[in-house]
Amino acid sequence: MLSDVSGKKKNDLDLQLDELSTKKDSIDQAIKFSEDHLAYSNGAEFLIMKDQIISRTNALRDQQIDTTPHTTAEMAFELVNMEDEFREFGKVMGDIWATAAYVPKTRVQTFDISMGKEQVVLIISPHDSHNRPINESGIDIKVDILDSKGKRYQGIVVDHGKKFGSYKVYFTPVRSGEHRAYVTMLGLTLSKDGFGFMVNEDLTVKKADLRINLKSTSTKTARKSQPLTGKMSDRSTDIRVTSGMMSDNDADSNADRNSNVNEFPPYRAVGEIICPEFSFDLKSTYHQYELSEDYKTLINQKSRRPPSRDLSTAFQNYRGTIATKPLGKTNQHYFECSVHFFVKRQLRQDLIFEIGIARKSEVDMNYTLDNHALAWTFCARRCNICRTICLQCWNNGQRLFHTPATENSPPGTTHKTTYGFLLDTRNKQWIVVDAKSRKFIFRFRNVDVSRPLWPTFGVYNPDLVNVTLNLRSGREITTVLEVPFDL
Repeated sequence: MLSDVSGKKKNDLDLQLDELSTKKDSIDQAIKFSEDHLAYSNGAEFLIMKDQIISRTNALRDQQIDTTPHTTAEMAFELVNMEDEFREFGKVMGDIWATAAYVPKTRVQTFDISMGKEQVVLIISPHDSHNRPINESGIDIKVDILDSKGKRYQGIVVDHGKKFGSYKVYFTPVRSGEHRAYVTMLGLTLSKDGFGFMVNEDLTVKKADLRINLKSTSTKTARKSQPLTGKMSDRSTDIRVTSGMMSDNDADSNADRNSNVNEFPPYRAVGEIICPEFSFDLKSTYHQYELSEDYKTLINQKSRRPPSRDLSTAFQNYRGTIATKPLGKTNQHYFECSVHFFVKRQLRQDLIFEIGIARKSEVDMNYTLDNHALAWTFCARRCNICRTICLQCWNNGQRLFHTPATENSPPGTTHKTTYGFLLDTRNKQWIVVDAKSRKFIFRFRNVDVSRPLWPTFGVYNPDLVNVTLNLRSGREITTVLEVPFDL
């Protein structure tokens, strides 16, 4: 009889021990996850998980457990099973880690807007930890907007991540004045001070063409055209697309202005940005390359016509040309260049094109300008890291940036787009944008603007790739993508 009771109790205890061992294994796994998370995650990753960890810890603390069980009692957590709940929690956690967005690298661009209608006030562009833009949808972004009186509104976030790599925030203002937008991404605040923008009662911009005429400065009867009256915001986070179309009066007077042979070449002014008129310099162009008749198109192929120029002044080392004049030492100067290339044979680490700004004394010293301290270049070449054609930025022999331009680079690969280049002499920056897709690419900082900088254009490897550069300057430019100066 005693042996039967002992055997029964032993079996009960063995069953309880097995259940306790199973639950202990679940707890050990949770402890290991927590220890690994504390040991190996960085600050930003831990902050993403802090709410879930605090919630789970509080739930465990509040569980009702019999602290003095009798010999036949079953040890168990009430209401839920830890292992099942932790498995479900792991699925949600996996959704969070699926994003490549790195919050500290996120870029926010702001717009000044006018009252009375829904408009875009922010463009939020997620980047990964290597500061590369990503095309990813579904990222949790929330925007609160405070108006000039301190009243809070909710911004409408529209997901364009998959197609354009950005999220647009729409807002309908009800009062003018300075507003601030506070952006939360993946539960983290991007800037505790927020992002400022202005709401104006009227953003009407008078558009006119701006020209300089040597004779008109000393002749009372000379007609003067006015620059755009739309003033760029002083805040460094503003970004707008500004149009600079001619007025009818300017178009009617073009013939009179062009008849003056002593006149400087025209240029367009878009807000505070000057779009100088220039072309490729025929005299300096590499002797084996071809220029179009208007000197606006450069091809890395030999000209079919006999050379009609003095080749003694042509570049002997640099495979390209320079502009007919340098960019100014003051203000902001913008030009564009359309690039089209077709890969004929397999590329290794071959250079395709190079567009830059440099001191004139630096040009033609070498095959390229990427190794010069007083040259800042943007180029495309085959990259062994990405195993495709990459856009790269160089200065003084250092690669400062690279990002894939094509998915792969076998023979038959083609690429066509337009790049914009903005020299900001006040902030000593040279900014590169994709003018076709309206995306920011890279910003060169601490550019030496103490002496004139000449736009340079190089095209390479005619046996491997066909390259065409088409220059757009002056009156050919109708819109300018303005970028924030603090990113």
